[in-house]
Amino acid sequence: MILFLTNTFPNNNNLKQGKFNYRAAVQLSKKASLKIIHLRSWKPWRKIVEHKQIGDLQVIVFSFPIYPVRSLNILQGLQISLYKQMFKIYLGKELKDIKLIHSVGASFSGVVGSFLSKKHKIPHIAQCIGTDINYNLPRLKNTYGIKGMEKYVDIFTGNSKESARQVLRIYPNAKSKTIYRGVDLAYFKPSNLGKETSEITFTFLGGLSLRKETGKGRDYKGGETLLKAWKELESYEKLKLNFVGPEVTKDLVNEILDGNANTYNVFVQGILDSEAVKALLHETDVVIIPSWAEGLPNAGMEALASSCAILGSYVGGIPELIEDNGYLFEPGDSENLKELILKISSNKAKLESMKIQSRKIAETKFDAKQFAEHYLKLYESL
Repeated sequence: MILFLTNTFPNNNNLKQGKFNYRAAVQLSKKASLKIIHLRSWKPWRKIVEHKQIGDLQVIVFSFPIYPVRSLNILQGLQISLYKQMFKIYLGKELKDIKLIHSVGASFSGVVGSFLSKKHKIPHIAQCIGTDINYNLPRLKNTYGIKGMEKYVDIFTGNSKESARQVLRIYPNAKSKTIYRGVDLAYFKPSNLGKETSEITFTFLGGLSLRKETGKGRDYKGGETLLKAWKELESYEKLKLNFVGPEVTKDLVNEILDGNANTYNVFVQGILDSEAVKALLHETDVVIIPSWAEGLPNAGMEALASSCAILGSYVGGIPELIEDNGYLFEPGDSENLKELILKISSNKAKLESMKIQSRKIAETKFDAKQFAEHYLKLYESL
């Protein structure tokens, strides 16, 4: 029995939040016996322990009070220590048949997973996400309640080669491995090849969420950088930009542009479900990923599967998405991004070959079917 421990998972049957961990758990459950525990913060209307049916999965939800503390002080460490102890008290019986721990989100679930690994002397795989390795673990690794957690991780996994390398920068004595999460190639498919229209469509899916902890504010995903570059283009007659994602509003986009989005041929939408994203990618020629930090963005893999060329910043796993199917630039470099928008738009034959190449890359490297197979082999090796 594998303990799949995560602090991000769908609530009830709203499968949008935590959908990627849900999909991973579904894939893994077809290959191995899973016990899924979702770690949540307690609220007055939540029970401490609940057993739920989430989609096709049985899930145990553990909710315990924890107050978010941004500063690195002893209160934060005490909360984490108490959380771990309460987890053992309330769910100790559920752990008797566990042979291996797979924690998702190393900076919280991974800490709980390490505690359980130490107590029960069972192997522990800590799956890192981008926020873990780019922000949380570098800040928290020496704090009370978290320090030493790496000693009880048999192997860290990352969803890109750069993620795996970053783990070793944080914990030089650790073991790390790359396992791509991948994309459903039967769901995201090409339908944008050989377009007859003369208009070239660009799409940005990163949103404008305010992320103060990153030091980049709303530009964490590069949306402000992109709008700055787009505004400097001389003509929009044959260019279109779909600007999409969390906290995106027309008023906010207009404010950043210091003008009307319609004037710049920018089409604004908020959060989209997977069907809407798929439909949007079907009409897209180029996906732009100008983030300041990333693991391996799902938008990039979905773009590949949908035969979209990519303009991406040279951070995290983004370069692993680009092999003769787009161009890279330094994060925040709006001038170079503007030049690359013009460059990729200037040669339609070249752009078409890039789009074809994207699908080939997806089929070779990022087939979601490989995800569960690689983890099963890892489980068996431990």
